[in-house]
Amino acid sequence: MRETNELTFLALSFLFAIGTAIGSFANVLIDRLSNEESIGGRSHCDYCKHMLAWYDLVPVFSFLFLGGRCRYCQRKLSLQYPLLEMLCGILFVTVSVLYFRQAGYDGSAWYWVRLGLLLGMITCFHVVFFADVKYQIIPDEMQIALAVLGSAWIMTGPLSWTQAGWVVGGVVAVTIPIFILHFLTRGKGMGFGDVKLAANIGLIMGIRNGLLSLYFGFITGAVIGLLIMVVRKKGIKSRIAFGPFLVIGMAITLLFAPQIARFLQTYYGL
Repeated sequence: MRETNELTFLALSFLFAIGTAIGSFANVLIDRLSNEESIGGRSHCDYCKHMLAWYDLVPVFSFLFLGGRCRYCQRKLSLQYPLLEMLCGILFVTVSVLYFRQAGYDGSAWYWVRLGLLLGMITCFHVVFFADVKYQIIPDEMQIALAVLGSAWIMTGPLSWTQAGWVVGGVVAVTIPIFILHFLTRGKGMGFGDVKLAANIGLIMGIRNGLLSLYFGFITGAVIGLLIMVVRKKGIKSRIAFGPFLVIGMAITLLFAPQIARFLQTYYGL
């Protein structure tokens, strides 16, 4: 990697390859953790249960080479596997580029440590998003991983009493609204997994950005939830996973943080 304002094509290719490999493992976590299965052991076909060889597990390539079918029983495989592998690769490249431009590459070991922690958190949110979409479950293992990675991210950055207040305030401010909804709906409108996810977002994002993530999460949740009810003709009491919207709200806040900050400063003096 050269010390310029841009990453090299080789570095981006490497990040994409690593991301697809992590995405392959994320697919395992999404299905196995959500169904309380062990993540150890060899991968196997979902249909014939045949153990898969290493060359059946090359991210994206194996799926394309086999024509989207199991090598052993010829059943069609879910598009979830290659699509989420590619998405994880794209996320790794996008986040690395954004971090490179924001932090700047200084050649220190801490740069790589913090980038690794950041990509680790992205992987956890990736698993949380799709596990909640597919199974309406947010695995506790991912919540713990997020708490550990988020704490390490904070501790490897600039530490101060202000920073500590920012962290504690973020956890409290973002968690309380979700906990109240969980309590009032007795867990039917908002699961306790959403409460724990909100706490992690508050930990990582702080007070202002954490509340903005919550705000955008509610907005996108309301819009998409309404569309789902109209298209699928579901009733208002139908359960729709909220975790993905919290992740979307956080992503919006991160991607458009400068524009949001300027808007708040201009119109509200915040």
